[in-house]
Amino acid sequence: VGLGYVQALAEKYASFSILQVDAHMDCRVAYFGYDYSHASVMTHYSSIESVQSITQVGVRDFANEERRFQEASSTDFHVFSDYDVHKKCFQGASWHDICYAILGTLSDHVFISLDVDGLMAYLCPSTGTPVPGGISYNQLVYLLDQLTSMKTVVGAELVEVNTHLNHDWDATVGARLIHLLAGCF
Repeated sequence: VGLGYVQALAEKYASFSILQVDAHMDCRVAYFGYDYSHASVMTHYSSIESVQSITQVGVRDFANEERRFQEASSTDFHVFSDYDVHKKCFQGASWHDICYAILGTLSDHVFISLDVDGLMAYLCPSTGTPVPGGISYNQLVYLLDQLTSMKTVVGAELVEVNTHLNHDWDATVGARLIHLLAGCF
């Protein structure tokens, strides 16, 4: 669904980067026979000429073929894996400094791709592909706050929010995330 949106942004902006918060790289060429799936969305975004770079935050589940795709891509990929980010924190780096490193990889115009599985799993437990680890809600708030103070957000998407019967927690968190993203404009 987001591909048409990003293509439309490319008609308006000659150059922009993508900030992807996600547990997965989403850089498969095809997934279970589907050329256009949630697992290949960054593959397609990277083929859009206006997309200067893609910065991934929170990645902790990927295949070697996705790394190979990134290495061969003409689009620059910057990966801030979940473990590397947390390792830096454990070694004394502040989240503020890590955010500035992340923002340093982005151009002046930024599209945000937020997948709820990039956050800690307790925030949206009904998402289709939860993975242990992730960033906290407040880490995301701070990252977006710093992003909007330094860059111009040109678009955003929220994906993989899934509500479970008789359980509205995921919907509540999803609504708050949409509110956060709206505040970025």
